[in-house]
Amino acid sequence: GFTSSGTKKSAKTSLKSAQDQAQIKAIFQALKKTGYNKTKAANILGIHRTMLYKKMKEYGIGLRPQ
Repeated sequence: GFTSSGTKKSAKTSLKSAQDQAQIKAIFQALKKTGYNKTKAANILGIHRTMLYKKMKEYGIGLRPQ
């Protein structure tokens, strides 16, 4: 059967994954649009440049296009 904690954990994991995928997509789009200019990409995303670097490291996104 289902347990409330199991259901919540699974839903939470699923939501986190969806958020991660959305952030990765947005970061890549902003980087491509700006020719990998991190300051401009951060401005497009509405976040500080240092947060962009943190997210790129967290998601394994390279500092330059592959």
